[in-house]
Amino acid sequence: MGTCLRTMLLVTLVLTATFVRGATWGGEPLAKADHELAPQGQKIDQAAARAEASRVTARLVDEWSGTRFKFDATSDPRPLTSQDVQQLRDKGLGYGEISILLALTAHQPDPATAKSLNEVLARRQAGTGWGELAHELGYRNLGAVIKRVKATERGVGRVATPVSREEQNRAAQLQAQADRLHTRATTASATPEGTWRVVRGLAQEFKVPESTVTTLRGQKQLGFGEIAIVLGLAQEVAKRDKVSLEAAIDRVLARRQAGAGWGQIAHDLDLKLGKVVSEVQKADRRLAAIQRTDKPEKGKVEKEEKAEKPDRRGEVERLEKGERPEKMERPEKMERPERSGHSERMEKVK
Repeated sequence: MGTCLRTMLLVTLVLTATFVRGATWGGEPLAKADHELAPQGQKIDQAAARAEASRVTARLVDEWSGTRFKFDATSDPRPLTSQDVQQLRDKGLGYGEISILLALTAHQPDPATAKSLNEVLARRQAGTGWGELAHELGYRNLGAVIKRVKATERGVGRVATPVSREEQNRAAQLQAQADRLHTRATTASATPEGTWRVVRGLAQEFKVPESTVTTLRGQKQLGFGEIAIVLGLAQEVAKRDKVSLEAAIDRVLARRQAGAGWGQIAHDLDLKLGKVVSEVQKADRRLAAIQRTDKPEKGKVEKEEKAEKPDRRGEVERLEKGERPEKMERPEKMERPERSGHSERMEKVK
């Protein structure tokens, strides 16, 4: 009898543990997962409704810069693009759902059994809740997922906020400085040698290969001032987000080519323009120094010519005024030699 009771108790405990594991993992109930994720997705959608769709899409791509997604079972992992986000939008997903989908796909705990993004999407579209879906993917807690979705919410909220007056003023200051730099650089690059000096100066100032400057100038058709701004912004993005400078340049250019102004770009990327303005000013001063180094030889020649030729500026000025040149002083009249002997003879005759 005692043995039978102990067996029944053991079976009950096993069934209870099995039930609990089916409903929770790591002490986190499935219902709590839905309770945490769904509101975050709604906040993202509410913020996105106040902003341009292209800017929200760009922000989502920024949030996942550096992460490679496997989009289907047979494809190789690759970065998220604006086209990927738009395709998900075309399938009826809101920006909030897209953000949760990306986070669940990216942070799967077991790479060996990880599902592709399209596989996770198929389960979601079949009616599977976020909590149950997370359990199927092997999550024991959703800390990393929730943290990433909250970061996306802050980013989209930033995009939905208007550009402040201070940011607009900074952007105007930046543009004015870039225009001065472009004018100086254009003058200095009138010859192939001058162009090389300008390219080298910008490359040295922003610590990039000269090929980066020539690519932005030739392939991207940017002015020298625009190149300085792009490099300044991209360096700030690369440093903060721990991405390559090339990736940061692409992010800045994508917004610029979409028609965004410098103030809006800095605003959406959550950057301060003060340091960028300073960097462009330093680049302008470097180009000014390059121009000065091109002039010493001319000054030297003029100095040598001046030493070789007499200074006749005064005479030239008088001629220009129509004045007669000064007469040369006549030499004093020479005294005739004394003729004392002849004078004496004349006296005697008298």
